[in-house]
Amino acid sequence: DALFLLAQIETNEGNTAAAIKQVEKASQLNPNDATIFFRLGLLRYNNQDYAGAVGSFEQAVVLDNAYLNARYFLGLAYQKVGRTGEALIQFNILNKVLPDNADVKKAIDSLSKFPEPAAPTVTTDTKTTDTKAADTKLPTKKQ
Repeated sequence: DALFLLAQIETNEGNTAAAIKQVEKASQLNPNDATIFFRLGLLRYNNQDYAGAVGSFEQAVVLDNAYLNARYFLGLAYQKVGRTGEALIQFNILNKVLPDNADVKKAIDSLSKFPEPAAPTVTTDTKTTDTKAADTKLPTKKQ
């Protein structure tokens, strides 16, 4: 609790990086506490470290599968890093538990409008190959 108090003080003073360090210390001392990872995820998310937030929220959900707020923010963080399919999965799980939640419905509607990005293609000297193709072979290095 003392580390959270220090983190709150740092946050209030605009020292987000210092607050994150305090909560990281707390996560090391209490590696099985989903709430700590959720708070760490929120700090990282608000600091626009969306990839870091994903890791924290994922850990919170692993530790407590029923942690709905962690799952919601995990969906938001997935969306921020372009993992829209995984974001949609999180929001659909939430929709089963909270079928009347307007925020969840809005997130699902928003994500459903955008298809998953196409798989990248590999461009070689001779051709462009779809990376989803089962028989894709990359050119060998010329000696």
